[in-house]
Amino acid sequence: TLHLGLSVWDKESLETNIPEIELISRITGKDGKLVYQSNAYPANIKFVDQDFFNLFPYYTFVEGSSDGFDKSNNAIISETMARQFEDNGNLLGKTIIIDEKPYIICGIMKDVQNSLIQYFDVLLPFDDKSYEGQKPFKIIQGVLTLFQRMENTDEGAFKNKVLDLCNQNYSSWGEEWLKGLVVYNYKEMFFNSYSHSNKSIHTGNLTNIRILTAIVILLLLSAVINYINLSMAL
Repeated sequence: TLHLGLSVWDKESLETNIPEIELISRITGKDGKLVYQSNAYPANIKFVDQDFFNLFPYYTFVEGSSDGFDKSNNAIISETMARQFEDNGNLLGKTIIIDEKPYIICGIMKDVQNSLIQYFDVLLPFDDKSYEGQKPFKIIQGVLTLFQRMENTDEGAFKNKVLDLCNQNYSSWGEEWLKGLVVYNYKEMFFNSYSHSNKSIHTGNLTNIRILTAIVILLLLSAVINYINLSMAL
């Protein structure tokens, strides 16, 4: 299930108030620069929480692991990024610099094709300390909060429970704004219109798919009609 595009504080609130949630991770991304041994590399950077690796178990490691990833100075790099370093030695434990802050490489992740999550060069843990001093739920940062409900939990009732909590947390935003809040399941999030402006997950355009489907059907009908006409002529 996906709770789309609100703030960094949703994770703690959902964990505390909705026991049916068994896994939860925030995700947001940006384009930036990574420095390794004085060389700079353009990098797509994603910020996630520890449960990300349980929500998406098909992300596996060439070297290292996600153990201890949630320590604020750890980083995981992609296999593609590791090859760019042209370093024949073991990269685990080496230091990279992002936004003038040092991070220790704790894992090298195998590249994954056809994932819901957009490609990334680097995974970093969320740094909650950077949000200290901000009033919770008063700022919308476009952070995606992904979570998995317990098995045998009714999806409709679960979604309503999440929305009720969001309505409480964001009550100051007004009734009209709150009407736009929606909780999407795994399939629904792919075609969500908000997701097209988000750089964390892949999306599809349902309108285009319907148009293409209609065109294919028309072409098939045309072929059938032509075949019938040809058969009758013979």
